[in-house]
Amino acid sequence: SGAAAKKRVIPDVGADVGADRVANMDEKKIIRVQSFVRRWQATKKFDAEKEQQDRRYAELQKSFQDPDNLRRLVRLQAVVRRLLVQRAYRLKINRRNHIAKEILSTEQTYVKGLDTLSMVFQEPLQAQRILPADTLRTIFGSVGVIHATSRNLLAQLEDRMEKWYTEGQRVGDIFLGIVKMLKVYADYVNNYNTAIEEISRQKKENKDFRQFLKAAMPKCGGLDINSFLVLPIQRIPRYVMLLEDMFKFTPDNHPDYRDLRQVVVDIRDVADYVNEKKRAAESKLQVMKVLEQVSDINFQLVTPSRRFVHEGYLYVRNEAKARLSQRYIYVFNDLLMITTAKQAGKGFGSVRVGEETLYKYRSSIALQHMNVSDILPASTTDLQAPQQSSRKSRATHGFQLVPSPSFMEEEKTYQFFTQDKKTKFLWMNKIDSCISEYVDSQLSRVALQFAAVPIVLPFEKEGVLYKMGSTGKWRKRFVHFHNDKLQLFKMDENDNKAENPKDSVNLMSMSVRVLEVASREFCFQITTANEVIMLAAASNFERWSWINDLRNAILKMVEKYEEKQRDLERMKDDTSFAIQELAKREGNQACADCGREEVAWGNVTIGCFICKQCGSIHRTLGKGMKLKPIQRAKWSPEEIEVMQTKGNHQTNLVWEKNVPAYMIKPSEGDSHAIKFKYIQAKYCKPEEPATEGSSAAGSKGAADATGNGKGKGEVVSGDSNKDRLSIPARGTRPKSPRKRGGSGIGGMDMKDGVLEMKRGEDWRPVVVNLRKGKLTYRDQESRNVLGNIRLEMVSVFCEDTAFKPNAFKIVSLMKQYVFAAESEYDMLAWMAALKAHSGANESNFDKLSARLRRKKPGGSSRKEY
Repeated sequence: SGAAAKKRVIPDVGADVGADRVANMDEKKIIRVQSFVRRWQATKKFDAEKEQQDRRYAELQKSFQDPDNLRRLVRLQAVVRRLLVQRAYRLKINRRNHIAKEILSTEQTYVKGLDTLSMVFQEPLQAQRILPADTLRTIFGSVGVIHATSRNLLAQLEDRMEKWYTEGQRVGDIFLGIVKMLKVYADYVNNYNTAIEEISRQKKENKDFRQFLKAAMPKCGGLDINSFLVLPIQRIPRYVMLLEDMFKFTPDNHPDYRDLRQVVVDIRDVADYVNEKKRAAESKLQVMKVLEQVSDINFQLVTPSRRFVHEGYLYVRNEAKARLSQRYIYVFNDLLMITTAKQAGKGFGSVRVGEETLYKYRSSIALQHMNVSDILPASTTDLQAPQQSSRKSRATHGFQLVPSPSFMEEEKTYQFFTQDKKTKFLWMNKIDSCISEYVDSQLSRVALQFAAVPIVLPFEKEGVLYKMGSTGKWRKRFVHFHNDKLQLFKMDENDNKAENPKDSVNLMSMSVRVLEVASREFCFQITTANEVIMLAAASNFERWSWINDLRNAILKMVEKYEEKQRDLERMKDDTSFAIQELAKREGNQACADCGREEVAWGNVTIGCFICKQCGSIHRTLGKGMKLKPIQRAKWSPEEIEVMQTKGNHQTNLVWEKNVPAYMIKPSEGDSHAIKFKYIQAKYCKPEEPATEGSSAAGSKGAADATGNGKGKGEVVSGDSNKDRLSIPARGTRPKSPRKRGGSGIGGMDMKDGVLEMKRGEDWRPVVVNLRKGKLTYRDQESRNVLGNIRLEMVSVFCEDTAFKPNAFKIVSLMKQYVFAAESEYDMLAWMAALKAHSGANESNFDKLSARLRRKKPGGSSRKEY
């Protein structure tokens, strides 16, 4: 080795310097040669082993090309798998049997301990009357009921274990029958602390009780009474652990699997119930202690739902004196109570309250009306804290409770200060947890029914936050909050946001909580049913601003929802008030068809509110159309429910799918004929032509439509046949509308369609709308307006062209326009409609109308009409 070589070449003390240099050179050469040799040996050994493995693999591959060998290998693999499965199953069953024996042995030990508690302590104390009956009930509580329940369970377990291999190795059915009775442990757990305190007090005051406990210890192995009283406290968690382990080692096909799965769920519920009762009892006890410590409280402090959360000293800003005053603060889940010490404490921040310390009540703050917000340290430069420990300490870390927007006029802002940031964040998080719990409870009451009542709020907020990804990396996001949606957009290197949101969260399905993360400051968390979103702001003030704005929006939506629910309750009692309130809601105030700001009728069949003029047109749609006036008619609860469920917004989303793309929705000032044509197109089949004749000829169509829906002329919603309403429509020839003024003749006040327009040497398809003496033509793809033609001073000609048949020309004083229709009938119809708007006399119009009715192909003459 190198060390040995070095020893061999070490020169004597009197050796020459040149000899040392030669010896060192020999040592380096030896070490280098040795390393080369080792590497060559290792490489040779590796190559030999690799060659041997390759040879074996080739032999195996060649051997398994034989089908018989391959079949033997598959059979061997199947046998090995079966053996492995059987071994795993046996291990599971053996482990399960061991747990069953452990359940029995622990239950025997537990019942034996309860027997000792009953026979050695409870019964002798009752017989000797060492303690009063009330004190005995306080100490032992419901031990008797628990003892009887456990003995019953033990008897069933012992009987089952004797027949374990003949009755299917089951214990789930036994626990299913007794699990509900285990809730009696809740009362015992709640009373346990009181029982221990009572035993301690009796040991100090009652000499006979001390002697009794001393004499009883040899009978129970040297254990005192407290060691037996704690047994029921430990038993429920033990049940949960043992049954969960047993379920884990129970195969799916085992006869006890289903019962055991249900038992595990039930026993967890019992454990949660017991723990919740214990927490409630401890919290109530703490509230009672606060009631004993504070005087002059002018309200009911102890309530079933009130829980103690936190206490301690804080500085409170006194606006009148422009200084900070030290106060002792109690925080409950719904209340913050401010008190002042009658006897000074040992120092600022002390939370230990001595027996001699008393506090006087000053004021209280309802936390459900408040929001927690940050105060920058610069805001406290003019405030001086009281002197503490012979020195002046400045409280520069502050926070405030700000009223929510709904309670701005009723509440005021409270400012609190501490001497360090850690204490400040502790208080803010404690108070915020109470507010968050209140918001979540309000939301949970209405969240399941909220989707049926859409609510729009004027809230809007946007800004830049950081979101933590799945890899733990924080990425910049542009956050936009509007109405009931919180949307997160990606941002590029230049801080430009993406067009589509990366994440979108519904306001009514999320919970907002403050979050402290070691890797990032100023974080908060949004929790939904499907995901958890962690966000971080640039400052603590901005973080609390986002949290408060989101919670205020949630509470506002809940408030509006409850207001609507109250209106619905009133509607059930007063139907006239109900329908009027529905008509005043946003979206229902204007007519569903023409937008008139005065609705007079309600169409129960469709579920929309309409004006008086549109109501007269709705009557022509058929006998199946049910209309009622809003002011004078009596509405049934079923009809009100239909109007509440649908409304103008919902019905327009469904029915406006029937309207052709080139047809424009009429306005309030449009004529009766324009509205008639739009309503016919909206509520009737688009493929059947509308007729404005006598309604007498439509009785057969009405009968078909109101029957099985097989006749023509059905009112159809959207593009789905399942929403079809059996209402006579176009095939029934409804009443002709009366002329309501305007320059149009008959039903030609309005016409829409697609024509080809000559632009230079090219023909371009355009969408044409004829309205009130004006022709508007639009681009067919973009729907942009290309131009308008005023028809007061124009002439209409047939255009002779060999390249484009069915063309006609509109000539004005300044320009001429050339259009082409698909057929001669369409050309004549357009020319008649244009002539009706261009100031033509009645006789010329009658001539053109007569030709239009004849529709003789090829018989048109090229002259001006």
